[in-house]
Amino acid sequence: MQTARGYLAYMPNPLEPKIDLSLSIVKELSAADSALSELAGVARTLPNPHLLIGLFLRRRSGAAA
Repeated sequence: MQTARGYLAYMPNPLEPKIDLSLSIVKELSAADSALSELAGVARTLPNPHLLIGLFLRRRSGAAA
């Protein structure tokens, strides 16, 4: 696509202008945000939180199988 000044440029399709959020979705998003905040707070108290990453990945891959 050509811009107003004549340059060639990639112009992606516009995003959806409106997202319908029901009350139940807003409640779920709020609960997820709270859980992530709690996890971040707990991770700050651990001496090496990076040790848990492997455990979470194994647990997640085992749950998906």
